[in-house]
Amino acid sequence: MHNAFLALHLPIVAALVELDVVDLLMLSGRTADIPTLCKKMLATFSEAGLRRNALMALAHIHALAQDRALESDEVQKVRAFLERLSGDPDAAFTTSA
Repeated sequence: MHNAFLALHLPIVAALVELDVVDLLMLSGRTADIPTLCKKMLATFSEAGLRRNALMALAHIHALAQDRALESDEVQKVRAFLERLSGDPDAAFTTSA
């Protein structure tokens, strides 16, 4: 699904779709699949030219997933940040609340 949004040059929307998948995996208890998905997500969006600040947010999710420490609130925080970028493309991502 995210490929369609990437083809339309909508990488933020594509990333939001992928975050939905991460959320669904968490809800369904398929957490073992999340680190691989996050790794692929980071590589895909790096290649797609996603802005550095957005990549930092995805890298945060990836790091937590690799450590098996990813929680839904962190996914929602990254989602909110990515949504904010449409109005403030130079916003800085921070890991603090």
